[in-house]
Amino acid sequence: MRRGRVPLRPGVARLMGEARAAGLRLAIVTSASRATVTPILHHSLGAALAQEIDVLVCGEDVPHKKPAPDLYQLALARLDLPPGACIAIEDSAAGLAAASAAGVPTLITPNDNTLHEDFERALAVLDNLGEPDAPAAVLRGAIEGTWVTVEALRRLLAPAVPLRAA
Repeated sequence: MRRGRVPLRPGVARLMGEARAAGLRLAIVTSASRATVTPILHHSLGAALAQEIDVLVCGEDVPHKKPAPDLYQLALARLDLPPGACIAIEDSAAGLAAASAAGVPTLITPNDNTLHEDFERALAVLDNLGEPDAPAAVLRGAIEGTWVTVEALRRLLAPAVPLRAA
């Protein structure tokens, strides 16, 4: 990580910046421990982007980790938002199960280890979030455009409650 050999997946930094510019709040919900995730955030996101995260919920914060909904329920409480006003971006069936059980609509970008898991309940499945010069491939479902934007996420959620600014 420190040598830049574990970069963020395409579109993550761009979408985070776009979300913050739109006044949306950001949360990271992980089964990993805070001791594990903090250096990953520091080295992958960089200090400026890591500071944009409003809520960080880690495995030790709840009694049950994913696929239980506890992590997402705590994040929703800390954000003071209803589940339908949020969208989760997950990479595994366990993450999808946790978000879904908490009522949070979910977009999936699987990794090499989770590519063949069951994502039937996801809004859509893409290989990554994409960039203007490197489009994402839609594996299941549909999303407007060739890379994920805040506006595309809003349309994906429609007719559900729209994403709300802080």
